[in-house]
Amino acid sequence: MDKAAQLPELVIFLSLTPASQICKMKMINLEGAQIIVQPEGDLGERMLAAVQLLFGRNYAPVILIGTDSPALAPEHLVKTLDLLEDYQLVIGPARDGGYYLIGMKYPEDRIFKDISWGSHKVLEETLTSCDKFGIKYCLLDLIGDIDRPEDLLEFIDDIDQEEKLFSISKKNKTNKLLKLWKGEIQ
Repeated sequence: MDKAAQLPELVIFLSLTPASQICKMKMINLEGAQIIVQPEGDLGERMLAAVQLLFGRNYAPVILIGTDSPALAPEHLVKTLDLLEDYQLVIGPARDGGYYLIGMKYPEDRIFKDISWGSHKVLEETLTSCDKFGIKYCLLDLIGDIDRPEDLLEFIDDIDQEEKLFSISKKNKTNKLLKLWKGEIQ
C-alpha cells in the first residue's frame, strides 16, 4: 500500500475480509486508503466483486494488486497506467504461474471465470481467456510473490543480490527482519 500511496493520482482501496474485523483495520493509519468489504467466494469472484464495485463508482482504470508481492514497485503501477492507454488489460506475471497485478480499462468478468485459482495455471488460463474473447493485453515484468516459506527465502536472496550488484544499502527494519527470519526458516 505504501508503494501505491507514493502516486498521488491513485485512489487506494483495500478489499478486506472478514467484515467483522474491518473496524480494527480502520484504527490503523491506512494513508488515506478506503476500505471495502471483500465478499465470500473464490479469488476470482472476490476480485470481480471489487472490480465491479469500483467501476460502478466511476473509477477507471482499475488496478488490483496482491499483498504478497514485496518486489512490486511504484514504477509497475505507473507503467500499468501508461499501458492501459493502449491495452484493455495489463497483467503482472508472478514466478509461480499466477499474477501479482491486473489492471483493466473497463470491467471484464470473463477473465475471472473458469480459472484454477491457487494453481500454477492461473496466468496461462487467464491469457487463454483473453485470447478466446479477443481481449487485448500486455504483460509486465515477471516478479515473485510470497506464498510459501521458500518464496520468502528466494525474496531475501534477491535483496542480497541487489545489494551486491547495485551497491544499494537495504538496512531498513523489514530487510533486517527478513534476514533474521531467513536464519530461522532454513
